[in-house]
Amino acid sequence: MNLYLKIFLLVAGILGGKLWSQPTDAQIKADLTSPGVIKVELSKTNGAKVWSTTYLQYFWERGAIVYRNAKIAEYPNATVEIGGIARYTIVDGKFSFNRFLTTWNEYKGIPTPTNEEVLDMVNQNLSSFLVGRYNDIVSEVENLRIAEDKKSEWHTPNSFSINLACSYEKKVSYTETARYDAIYRVRFYRDAITSPWKPGFVSSNQEENELSRTTHSADDLRVMPTLASIDAERKANEALAGLPAVVIPEFQSDVEVFMFVHKILREGTADEFEAMLMKMLAPSYFIEGSTVLLNANGANIINNNRRIAYEGKSTYSQQYCEDPLIKHRQENMIEFLNKSKQTYTRIALEKFGGRYERGVKVGQEFKITGLNVGVLSRQDDIDYMNSFPDDELCGQK
Repeated sequence: MNLYLKIFLLVAGILGGKLWSQPTDAQIKADLTSPGVIKVELSKTNGAKVWSTTYLQYFWERGAIVYRNAKIAEYPNATVEIGGIARYTIVDGKFSFNRFLTTWNEYKGIPTPTNEEVLDMVNQNLSSFLVGRYNDIVSEVENLRIAEDKKSEWHTPNSFSINLACSYEKKVSYTETARYDAIYRVRFYRDAITSPWKPGFVSSNQEENELSRTTHSADDLRVMPTLASIDAERKANEALAGLPAVVIPEFQSDVEVFMFVHKILREGTADEFEAMLMKMLAPSYFIEGSTVLLNANGANIINNNRRIAYEGKSTYSQQYCEDPLIKHRQENMIEFLNKSKQTYTRIALEKFGGRYERGVKVGQEFKITGLNVGVLSRQDDIDYMNSFPDDELCGQK
């Protein structure tokens, strides 16, 4: 062999040996040890040379877990396990410790709330626990329990996760419901170790195992109450109970209805007006199957007219006569002019409900199908109207 070739191969072998040598286990553990570190565990597999697209160079890396004292005064024996990668820079065939890249950590030795406490927090906020399925579940949530396959995991001293299991039946198509046994991962939070747990938490479904399936008619399933609709109905009833009591008379004619609504608008409070509408709006303003859950149109007709009639620069009471001027009148519909005849309020009705007696519909009730309250909002228009005495404006027919 040529002498120069021998020298080249010898030098290459020496440099190659330096390039592919690696830190010893003892060296890595020493580099990852600092005050508070209890022990270091290295991955069973050896490290590897890795190209970094961020730094455009090679590093040598090996997985490790560092165990430290958690330094929590309330729990002096608590520890934290920090998983990550020990990274070394390679320069001229030598390895220099660069940093420890943390990928996860878990605290040990912090007491988890009791099972009863965890379940109580979840029961108080089932909508957050069940996330999107809350709108589809048509049964009670049964056998809510701590799952057996996973213990609590502490991410920080003020946050932990735990798996919970439960059973329920939910809508899965337009004609089917299915019963499931499910597992959810729930993460709880608090501001400090001495602080109470926050009512809000983060939940994610881990798995759902179908147990059975049932077929229904499309009409029955469409109106079948869900946990979300039952909860909304309860809250709506609570809100309705907080409104003033308004007695709705037995009206004999549409005129009686028109004047009753007009009287509430002029003499009642905004809450009395809302309570009246909740009892007198047509079924189309409510979610199908409910008499208290408003749909979007129902919410709008109440909120918009309440704002216009009671919450502007001038109110319905200030702008309409006790005996209102009429712009237009037909069966089941009327338009009342305001005092200055510059705007008007429209009320429309229909009859609903009732029963047949010998082919004749009886017992129907008037309901409001349309309401548009008109109140002047431009200051100049208000000033113009207010420049006249009320008896002069209201005396005009």
